[in-house]
This record gives sequence, structure tokens and C-alpha cells, in this order.
Amino acid sequence: VPFIAVSAFAAWFGMNDIAAMKASFSDQAVIFQRKHNWIMCWLYTGTFGSFIGYSAGFPLLAKTQFPQVDSLKFVFLGPLTGWLSDRYGGGRVTFWVFILMIAAVGGVLYFLGIKDQPDAFWGFFAMFMILFFATGVGNASTFQMIPAIMRQEISRLEQGMNPAEQIRQAGM
Repeated sequence: VPFIAVSAFAAWFGMNDIAAMKASFSDQAVIFQRKHNWIMCWLYTGTFGSFIGYSAGFPLLAKTQFPQVDSLKFVFLGPLTGWLSDRYGGGRVTFWVFILMIAAVGGVLYFLGIKDQPDAFWGFFAMFMILFFATGVGNASTFQMIPAIMRQEISRLEQGMNPAEQIRQAGM
């Protein structure tokens, strides 16, 4: 709580440049016409949204489907894998992350189907760890694609702008 209070105080008094940034809705609505905006929204929802959903669903599913296992000792591990995502990035990584996510969901469904077998929980657990890892890496890789896309889009959309202004507009 003290860190939140200090951050809120610093934001309130230190972020005074935001008030000068005003734009009408029509000025901002240009993003709805940009293909890359929509693609990145879907990719980000697929990674970060899945990470959040798995963080909520994994403990509940583990508890209801494997009542014989005290899974609360293990389910906290899933969300901890997100820190690994900062080491990877780019379009190829995002593609392979989605392939890995599809395979891991298939694995989760398989192990739920054989949940009464010995050690089925550990297969289920391993598949969820793969899902958490993949969504964490995918979250970072989608973020790392944004500057490259913006660099290309700003130069295409704002052709008369000088290079320094293009960098400022791209937010880099």
C-alpha cells in the first residue's frame, strides 16, 4: 500500500503534461480504420486475456476436477511464469506461441478426460504450466511488435513529417 500511495502521489503531481494532450473523439477514432490496430488487439487479447483467464480458471478447475490432490500447493506457480516473457519477442514468437497454446489446451482436455487415472493431475498441471509460459511469452512478443509496426505506419501515414516528429508521434 505505501508503494501505491507514493506512485499515486507522484502521478498526481508529476504527470502534468497529460492535461495538455486533448483530442476529440473523431481525432482519436482514426485508429478504428487501421488494420494493424485490430490485429494487435486480437493478438494481445489472445495472450494477455488468456493469461488472466487461466490464472482464474486453473485453481478452480484443479480443485473441482482433481479433488483428491491438494492443488493449492501448486496452482500459484502458473502466474509466476510471466516474467520469462521479457526475454522473447516478435511476430514469429507470437505465431509459435499460439501453436503451443493450441497444443497445450488439447493436452488439458486430454488429461481432464482421463482424470481418474493415476498421475493425470500432473499431466494436467504440466499442460497448464505450458499455457502460462506461452501466454506470458506471447504477451511480451505482442508488445515488442508494436514499435516496429508504429515505426512503419507513421512513416507511411505521415509522409510529410520530419523523422524527429515521426519518432515523437510513434511514441518511441
